[in-house]
Amino acid sequence: MTIETAAWIVLDPVSSANLGVATGVAATIISCAIALPQTLRIWRLRSYRGVSVLMWALLSVGMSTWIGYGYLRGNYTLAIANTVTTGQALLLLLGVARASSLPSLRKFGIGAVLALACVTTITIGYLSPPVLVAALLATPPFIRLGQIGTSWRNARTRAASDVSIWTWSLMLVTSALWTLHGVFVADPLVAGLSLIAALGAVVVVGLEVTNRRRRGPHTA
Repeated sequence: MTIETAAWIVLDPVSSANLGVATGVAATIISCAIALPQTLRIWRLRSYRGVSVLMWALLSVGMSTWIGYGYLRGNYTLAIANTVTTGQALLLLLGVARASSLPSLRKFGIGAVLALACVTTITIGYLSPPVLVAALLATPPFIRLGQIGTSWRNARTRAASDVSIWTWSLMLVTSALWTLHGVFVADPLVAGLSLIAALGAVVVVGLEVTNRRRRGPHTA
């Protein structure tokens, strides 16, 4: 970005707002498909090797806070995107439960607790003091450390992995778009945390690609 371009963005708030809307809409559209490849893979294979289930569970709760925050700020693209992504994450976890050997009653109990947690954090994101909201909003990018750790172990041991590189590539693209969106709408919280999320996605994709190359072209 040149100095002239940066100055144009700062001095032309209308154009900056339009770019904010454009990047937000683009991120929202792509967000609608983020978890879909991973969800379909788990449901099709009935396997979730190498997938950090705890990360997806915590991520669904963390993203729920962004739903409330989006409505609070009047940023409906942010709220809608996180609503769709949270729903996909919950569907993914349902696929994990289907593939696991846990008793049905325990699966139902875990699902009920997770759903209640999501509703609670949506409310917190909308009603709570800014300091508490900021702390909760900061969790999703760092929650991704769970998958980074799992992918690191997989790559080091050349273990089989069902992690969808497509899902994490989409996460990278959407996080980059949300970073730009945060810059254009002057929301440093969105911009900063989205940048951290993008970097985390880069690491996961790199580790998973490395693991597949080490294991050979015909391995899962």
